[in-house]
Amino acid sequence: MTNLAYTNARLTPVDLSDYNLRLEIATARRRETNGAFQIPSHKERMNLQVGNAAQIILTGPPVDGMYAGERVWVRVKEIYATGCYIGELGNRMCVYPELAYKSLIGFYAENVIDRD
Repeated sequence: MTNLAYTNARLTPVDLSDYNLRLEIATARRRETNGAFQIPSHKERMNLQVGNAAQIILTGPPVDGMYAGERVWVRVKEIYATGCYIGELGNRMCVYPELAYKSLIGFYAENVIDRD
């Protein structure tokens, strides 16, 4: 998901490819883990509002040959008619500390694995 649609964006999210990161698709990741975690319904993921918190998974290249991913919380700051959300990173990264706390990240409902 490198081509996010930010029509008339007031906030500019970071380009995750600058950090060699990408967003996971929630349903695909759940399938790959044999349903090891629950995700909100499609309707719940599509209806986030400004101020809601959403959890997404960021992944990067393997570290020491192992899967490298991190679940992070973002607070929705903007919503676009294209279905794109802009969220502010709500925690400091452990696996990818180069991505700063409060960085803006663009994502879609398909990337949400949990919400408040």
